Amino acid sequence: VSNTYNYARLEGQLGNVQRQLEIMHVLDSLNPSRHEIALSYIDMMISSGDSTMPPKALKRIDALEVAAGKSIESTQRKVSIYAYLNDSISALNEMHNAIASSPLNPDYYMLTGRVFEIFSNKDSSLYYYKKACELEPGNGNASVVLAEFYKKTGDNEGYSREINRALLETDLDVQSKHDMLLDYTRNFINDSTYIQHVNSTFNKVIEKNPQETMIRDLYAEALSAQDKFAAAAEQMDFVVDLQPEESSNWAKCGVYHLNADNYV
Repeated sequence: VSNTYNYARLEGQLGNVQRQLEIMHVLDSLNPSRHEIALSYIDMMISSGDSTMPPKALKRIDALEVAAGKSIESTQRKVSIYAYLNDSISALNEMHNAIASSPLNPDYYMLTGRVFEIFSNKDSSLYYYKKACELEPGNGNASVVLAEFYKKTGDNEGYSREINRALLETDLDVQSKHDMLLDYTRNFINDSTYIQHVNSTFNKVIEKNPQETMIRDLYAEALSAQDKFAAAAEQMDFVVDLQPEESSNWAKCGVYHLNADNYV
């Protein structure tokens, strides 16, 4: 099975899309209980660029749901097809049915918010994104989605508020927190009003995660960009203490101390 699947992928990479679909059709037919094969086949149909494929993909998803039940994976694919077909009514009906089948699943509310966003209904998007957060306040993904919505709509206050909640009150891992702080810093590094919120957020996150060097390293870079070299050097001192084996940490620390002395 794996060899056949890899062969199909290779055909797709070589631009032989029809041949790829033929191989996957046979593989899927011979392995009807292998849902991961079905989903891969559906994905290939969706991305094929062949206008005859979306209806076939929908038919295969329906069959998959009869066998395995409705899931976020199948629903996402259905909605993507309806969005491609610009069929907002079917997309929203699909989401309403999904929520009815699992009313406490925040993933369905996030996806519904995304559907409304695709079809330019911002008020409804906001409602469903907020609902996902209300259902599961500690869900980091839901909080990130809401923060990104505020960012895209230009609501800096909402964006800043939800960033803080996501970083301090949810289950986001450290890498996700780092990436979120990086994006937050880039957005407001030149904003005299919100950069203070950025610095405050860094301090709160570090207070809760004092041993996480990647957060301190990023904060040092943000402080350096504000010409706060002494504060940047202080953060890198901690990083060096926590990771003395990393030569790059020593180099950064030295640069920040040197610049801090030059600014005295």
